[in-house]
Amino acid sequence: QGVYHEVNALLDGTADPALQEKYAAVLPPLHLLDTLREKRLILRKKRGAPAIEAEESVFCLDENGVCTEILPRRSGKGESLIEECMLLANESAARLAKERHLPFVYRVHAQPPAEKALRLAEMLNLLGIAHPALDHPQPKDYAKILENAEETPLKAAVHQMVLRSMSKADYETDPIGHFGLALSDYA
Repeated sequence: QGVYHEVNALLDGTADPALQEKYAAVLPPLHLLDTLREKRLILRKKRGAPAIEAEESVFCLDENGVCTEILPRRSGKGESLIEECMLLANESAARLAKERHLPFVYRVHAQPPAEKALRLAEMLNLLGIAHPALDHPQPKDYAKILENAEETPLKAAVHQMVLRSMSKADYETDPIGHFGLALSDYA
């Protein structure tokens, strides 16, 4: 029953003694999960999965429920930890169903349509962002595009362009894999 901002403080070393005491019983497994999270992120990068950053917003409301401000939502290690655990559970469930030939519903993400990939390449050329050939794009190609835009003022725009160039994820009974996660099995 952790709270993200508290778990983030515990994991980034800024938790005060009272917070450390509150979570004392779960600190060792929490740090173990954080180690797992770090290893999973390394594996995701090795698979060539693009790490698309999509900024979310937080609406700040006053005492009357009126929105007074919209701020970017910041995610920390706690949110990433939960995300990685969910991804691992979904990948494991899909792999088990596939291996045992069980009827199952998979979360699938097809390769980007050729016309969208070519349009992305044209836009990147106009913006001067280096990129691999996108005639038969692979997840690692999209990861390379994001890497090439990382230190430019166009980073946020390129992330949006890459996201919009991809197929929409869908649900299917055939396990065709998940392009965006560079996984052959995903549910």
